[in-house]
Amino acid sequence: MSKTESKAWDNVGGVAYSNSQQQADERYTEWAQKYDSDVDTLKYESPQNLATELLKYIDNTPSTNVLDVAAGTGKCGEVLKKLGYKGIMDAIDFNGAMLEIAKGKSLYRNHIEMGIYPNKPIPVADGLYDAAVGAGSFGPHHLAPGCVAPIIHTLRQGGVAIFNCRATPQATEFRNALENEIDKLEKAGMIAKIEVKEMTHYAVECRETGNSMMSKVYVYRRL
Repeated sequence: MSKTESKAWDNVGGVAYSNSQQQADERYTEWAQKYDSDVDTLKYESPQNLATELLKYIDNTPSTNVLDVAAGTGKCGEVLKKLGYKGIMDAIDFNGAMLEIAKGKSLYRNHIEMGIYPNKPIPVADGLYDAAVGAGSFGPHHLAPGCVAPIIHTLRQGGVAIFNCRATPQATEFRNALENEIDKLEKAGMIAKIEVKEMTHYAVECRETGNSMMSKVYVYRRL
């Protein structure tokens, strides 16, 4: 592992294993200017993977509305545009410094600086979006498992949500809790599974696995 990769992993780990959401927010603020460079060094593939999957399941028209959940610096939005997405995107993220980087890329219609929390509606019209995408959004002190429902409520009937969670041993407890929440929504008739599979998260060798890091990708449709 090179020194550059090691330093990039330090920054990724600093937010992934923060002790609170406030600490994560502070660390993202410190990291914002170097975030894109660091995740590029680590070959962060989730934005590419999720954007590619999303375009399989939506109508790509100028009036299509997509919500980029925990959008950060706009990595998903960048990939969607490069892949030929024609529609409208809004970004939501709890960290203002990351959103400022995204603003400079002229990708999004709106930049919504706020957190997403369980049992608290996102302040947009119910059913506004055709799709929601969240790359690397779910994890401790980031989006909690209970945040799936508020995200689903932003989708129109038939709208698609795609998001992921680390598929590492360290993330097992969180991933199980996330899947329990998804199961509840599915049993309640709110969503239906389109596809669940593992895809590469970071392609560069990581400390947790000694190999590339995988994530579990969830694709669901609102009923």
